[in-house]
Amino acid sequence: MEAQVISTENFQQTFAYLSPQMKRITMRKIRLLAQYPHHPSLQPHRVQQCKEGLWIGYISMSVRLLYQFERNTLYLHEVGSHVIVDRVHQRSFTINNKAKRMQL
Repeated sequence: MEAQVISTENFQQTFAYLSPQMKRITMRKIRLLAQYPHHPSLQPHRVQQCKEGLWIGYISMSVRLLYQFERNTLYLHEVGSHVIVDRVHQRSFTINNKAKRMQL
């Protein structure tokens, strides 16, 4: 069963900075993640530095996706270079009223 996908305000902002080609690749990987969360091409693994149950997925060799899964809902938090992983312990990850459901 495919998960419902919710994009946070932060994800929407970081996604907007991607090139058109990287946006297409990212959307393809998000669709794959929603259907097969442990697909090997995503190289999914938990973020060790935080307590929120955050995961990292590989979009490309240089682009990462921060996300959470809760009860068949995929929450997208941020997409960008590996720097987003390095600073994950400095942030909190909450879902606010600006989060939007994504149509895949």
